[in-house]
Amino acid sequence: FMFTRFAEQERNDAIKVYGDVAQFAIPAAGLVGSLAIGDVVGASQFAWGCIANLGVTTALKQSIDTTRPNGLPHSFPSGHTAFAVQGAVYIARRFGWKLGIIAIILAFLVGLSRIAAKMHYSGDVIAGAVIGTACSPVFARQRRKDGMQIPPVGQEEPLQIVCGAPNVA
Repeated sequence: FMFTRFAEQERNDAIKVYGDVAQFAIPAAGLVGSLAIGDVVGASQFAWGCIANLGVTTALKQSIDTTRPNGLPHSFPSGHTAFAVQGAVYIARRFGWKLGIIAIILAFLVGLSRIAAKMHYSGDVIAGAVIGTACSPVFARQRRKDGMQIPPVGQEEPLQIVCGAPNVA
């Protein structure tokens, strides 16, 4: 009986650690990817999305102070899920759906980890996913294949335009 209980605790700890690490790792992968290819516009859009995400999530946690399944405060919404999903949607928008679908699956697992670790109810996780999904597209635009940058919301001109050499015959 003790061994079974110990194994269950180890599994629960591993699930919680996954959510704790992946909430940062997924968005960081998108940001590092943008910086690695010189996508300064995308990195800026990512940062604005993070600021919006943090503001919305924190405001809701403080104003709707619900108790978590484990008895701790500030359950609604799941910030871990919000940031993981924001990072995943950013990856999908800036790098395409092939990488994006992997990131989205990993973000979905963050949400499940928060429920399994008894840190959130399913409604908290769904709300976090909605916030993350909303914060990324408001600021992050698709990166065009020809190097032209589509401007963020509220800007008439892109922050940077990268053009290839002219085609000389």
